[in-house]
Amino acid sequence: MRHLCQPLGWWRAAGLLVLLLAVIPTPPLKRKVESIAVAESAQLAAQNDSDSHAAEQAVAGVEYVGSRKCRACHLREYKSWQESQHAKTVELLAPGARRSAKQLVGIDPDHDYRADPFCLPCHTVGYGQAGGFRDAATTPELAGVGCEACHGAGSAYGADAVMGLKNREHSFAEVIGQGLIYPVPEPVCSRCHGSASPFNRDVDPKYTLNYSRETLAAATHEHPALRHDHGSLPPGVFFQGPQR
Repeated sequence: MRHLCQPLGWWRAAGLLVLLLAVIPTPPLKRKVESIAVAESAQLAAQNDSDSHAAEQAVAGVEYVGSRKCRACHLREYKSWQESQHAKTVELLAPGARRSAKQLVGIDPDHDYRADPFCLPCHTVGYGQAGGFRDAATTPELAGVGCEACHGAGSAYGADAVMGLKNREHSFAEVIGQGLIYPVPEPVCSRCHGSASPFNRDVDPKYTLNYSRETLAAATHEHPALRHDHGSLPPGVFFQGPQR
């Protein structure tokens, strides 16, 4: 027994420590933190991968203009969007907001995430991109998930001569050619409502993205009938009502 009481060499002590760490189970809280870190990294990677369109916008000089620009021609859509959760997503990042939901995924409900670079890409318009959201003080018009978060930066297609009051008979092909994302494809939604989000279907089935006419129309804004003839609808459009 005497040799067990003799001082260990530093290399033996280090080896014993590594062995002990290998067999001690990871605490549940640490596992949660690690899983959130992985999810955040995946979310950032997904954002970068899916935003090659943003690079094209920057090259072409297209800028974000804010949802109020769309209001002149799309008043019903704008007003209904204002009442939606998408318009209020920055509020969800405030301390105390959605406390139980944050606790469920191991996020500190008392922390202020309104300047968090992992959260802002999915809670604002164009964060991290040229001309996108920077902060509430300098770019308040881009707070929340506004029109351009789904339809792309609007300075080109939203110009008066393209999709404005001066050109009410514009065609779908014309405005899509100027950068309008329409119809909005499912990857635009799953970018923030997919597995990269801490709030995903593995945490709770209610977070499963249901890409359908009924759920998306209810979650975004009203989709009233068209007042003017804009030509043939692109394949896949299932929101827009008939011409009236």
